[in-house]
Amino acid sequence: MNEYDAHPAAGREWGFSLLETLIALTVAAVLAGLGIPAFGKLMRSNALEAEADLLLTDLHLARNHAVVHATRLMVCPRRGDGACGNAEHWKNGWLVFEDRDKDRALDAGETVLRERRVTADVSLDFRGVQQYAYFKTDGRAWPNATFRFCPRAADVEMAAVTLSMSGRPRLSSRDEIRASLDRGEPRYRCP
Repeated sequence: MNEYDAHPAAGREWGFSLLETLIALTVAAVLAGLGIPAFGKLMRSNALEAEADLLLTDLHLARNHAVVHATRLMVCPRRGDGACGNAEHWKNGWLVFEDRDKDRALDAGETVLRERRVTADVSLDFRGVQQYAYFKTDGRAWPNATFRFCPRAADVEMAAVTLSMSGRPRLSSRDEIRASLDRGEPRYRCP
């Protein structure tokens, strides 16, 4: 008796049959078909939240800078040329700058702290009394405002940043947004 005869699987080939391979590939394809759309939705939702987080960070920066440097800080819609625009320009992003002469316009010599662009997957809408917001030297803000980040994809929920006159910006919770929409309030309704 040789060493190959002693092994119970002697002479048998190791591997997968064609049928086993086809079944494994079918199962993998079905799982991928179920998982890929959910992963895409997760990616779009995270991109929207990231945009809202950037604005929240910039609002905190503006408030802090206004207090520390005793100067007014403007947050305004960004035109294509990098200047402040009107309400329709929020879709381009925003500017945060020192408004030393308090004319609500970016002038030569005024420091730009942030200039952000909004990604193509997101539409930014500002809901406030004016088309801009500013922080006073004591940290208070004007006006009360809601920045709405509306997804271009219908399967993703919107995000919102709320700025109160006390100067404290915050992310609106998903529950707050849903409850407001259920009551028919326009505050969180995307245009």
